[in-house]
Amino acid sequence: MGLQAATVVLLGHMVFGPNSVFGSPRTVHLLNRPRLLYPYPVMAQFILVENATLQVRFPYSEKKVQALKRLPVRNWNKEKECWEIPVSLLKEACEALGQDFETVPRSIRDAFEREKKAAIRIAVENSKSKIEGPDLPIEEIDEVTSFWVEGAEFSQLYRKGRWDGHKHLMTKRGNLIIPTGLLPSVIEVLKRAGLNHSIQDKRKKPKKAKPLKTHGHDLRDYQQEVLKSTAKKERGILQLATGAGKTLIGAHVIAQRGLKSLFFVHTKDLLYQAMGVLEEVLNQPIGQIGDGKVEIQDISVATIQTTARALHLKLSKEKSDEVPLWGDEAGESLTVSDEEAIREALKDAQMVLFDECHHLPADTFYDIAMKIPNAYYRYGLSATPWRSDHSDLMIEAALGKKLCAVTSTDLIERGYLVKPKITMFEILPTGRRLRRHFATVYKSEVVENETRNQIIAEVARHSSQRGRSVLILVNQIRHGEILEEMIPESTFISGNDSSEVRHIALQRLRSKADQVLIATTLADEGLDLPSLDVLILAGAGRSETRALQRVGRVLRPHPDKTTATIVDFWDQTLYLQEHSKARYEIYSTEPGFDVEIRPPKTQGPKTPRQRILSEN
Repeated sequence: MGLQAATVVLLGHMVFGPNSVFGSPRTVHLLNRPRLLYPYPVMAQFILVENATLQVRFPYSEKKVQALKRLPVRNWNKEKECWEIPVSLLKEACEALGQDFETVPRSIRDAFEREKKAAIRIAVENSKSKIEGPDLPIEEIDEVTSFWVEGAEFSQLYRKGRWDGHKHLMTKRGNLIIPTGLLPSVIEVLKRAGLNHSIQDKRKKPKKAKPLKTHGHDLRDYQQEVLKSTAKKERGILQLATGAGKTLIGAHVIAQRGLKSLFFVHTKDLLYQAMGVLEEVLNQPIGQIGDGKVEIQDISVATIQTTARALHLKLSKEKSDEVPLWGDEAGESLTVSDEEAIREALKDAQMVLFDECHHLPADTFYDIAMKIPNAYYRYGLSATPWRSDHSDLMIEAALGKKLCAVTSTDLIERGYLVKPKITMFEILPTGRRLRRHFATVYKSEVVENETRNQIIAEVARHSSQRGRSVLILVNQIRHGEILEEMIPESTFISGNDSSEVRHIALQRLRSKADQVLIATTLADEGLDLPSLDVLILAGAGRSETRALQRVGRVLRPHPDKTTATIVDFWDQTLYLQEHSKARYEIYSTEPGFDVEIRPPKTQGPKTPRQRILSEN
């Protein structure tokens, strides 16, 4: 029997344990007689696995264990009962174990030599990674970790040549620091430059936990495929069209891992909706961090606003078109103990999921994502994981690359969504003399545009009289108030209303107790309204991503619902015409959408409809 085979036999008699390599020493009795454990010296066993990592096993020796623990990078893998070290530390490991380097298998020594030649070293952590070494291609790395900031050309700093107009996600503090989500792109840069590199994965992978039992209906085929992608990857973006069961999939991702998890949302309505789905699927208490409550569980749903307060982060003024996004919990405060509990929950989280992750480029959202140090698993969910301002790179930086894409057309073809009929009414300018300020134009041509508002009111009244439920989305509170006066049977809710008021209004719309609901954009993401028949997009906005989010509100199937009606506007005026065109183009990317442009009553030699269709 060779030495290696003898090693395997001898290891079979050893006792495993978490505080050493193979456990505590003891006398082994075979055939009722005490026998020597080691008839001759037994070498350590080295196995090369992915990411240039070595799995190390050796007969127990407290002295060797302590020597191994002094290595700069090492980790005890309880599941596989071995130590894990970078292959670049092979010589140090041999010295610690008292083993001759030449006795290590040739293939592993070759791997060590290759790593030794790699002058560039990358230390990977959950949020950020450090790159060090000579002759780094800094400009090329900066190019794949930065993006042009929309409107930068109007900045004084840019005009004075003190800023290049880009948002740089790479920092240089002695070494290069990049978001870990962008590491694959940086590695591609190094490969193109012909530069060898070594990777030290300093992340602590959570111990494998028992999956949680799920309850409810069986998953659809595409939902099962999404779960297969998350099982293979520790981070990434899940593009899931509205109606794909985004929160349901998130619940199953949590169940799949069985780890301490945080599920982030950005409105109180989504907070309670997510908690409800998670409780139903997982059949266990779900923690709440938001809307005045801090009740931590192994699985908790948290609002960005409350989490930001606990971290003393200033809520950035990201806007959804013209409406500030983060005012949903304005005025709420936290006790010192609440803040400590939230910070501890962030520290303990092993997995995080970000709902509506297209908001991640907002400074507050991004800062929170980068301040969760121990979350090994990170996923983002969104129907539209891209940005009209081209800051998509920040989503990838925080979460990684896209893992899957389920579009509205996919779901329509499978019969999971109803086909939408989108009508864009052309609206001619009012003819008022206006200054070239967006706020002034918006007020005149949208909020106070009598012709436009009359179309909204007529469609809403006509639909409600036929027993169809109607949701009217506005960008400004004043606009909602005007429409509420024009449609007496309507109800208007905004972020100024309490959670209870908004919840009751949405429930009455779902049950069709109320036929017409007017709401600000706080109600246009993530809400489950399967009974909704008609959606009127009263607020003109430039966001293509938000346009698809809004359309998704009305596509969910419901008994006796064969089609979904969406009303939008093609505003023929300064700023707004460009925004209308952007929405039309994004609707047109979905083959399953039926889009029509309806001209105004006033006709000219060449109608606006003919002109627009010829241009598109």
